[in-house]
Amino acid sequence: MCLPKISSRSNGVDATDLAGAGWGVIFAYDGEAAVRDALSELLSHRKAQATQKKEFRYKEYSGPDGYRPGESKNKFLARHGAGLGPVVPDNVPYYLLIVGNRRPFRINFSTQQAWPTQSAEFTSTHRKNMRNTLTL
Repeated sequence: MCLPKISSRSNGVDATDLAGAGWGVIFAYDGEAAVRDALSELLSHRKAQATQKKEFRYKEYSGPDGYRPGESKNKFLARHGAGLGPVVPDNVPYYLLIVGNRRPFRINFSTQQAWPTQSAEFTSTHRKNMRNTLTL
């Protein structure tokens, strides 16, 4: 897949360079440790890629930093030092994976926003097959 360069409104961050753009994962504040454990291989891989230039370009939002029930996208971003303007990967990475049951998550990063996101909903059945379905 060929990713375009982010426009200047995103401070010139190159989306094809994960070490420059950053990568993060958002879990619910009360998310199960087993879900994180099931994703550990992917998370380790992304961390190695995203931290080649700066250690803090990889972020895991969990526990007190995770998504809180009823929290809007704007409140989540503000709590982590970001807003709806240009992406600043030192605050919140450009790429975000949202992990959890979709129902409690009200974060909806639209495609018109600066952050591209993917979401993944995991149940106990999904966890059993995680290694077979995740590609690095």
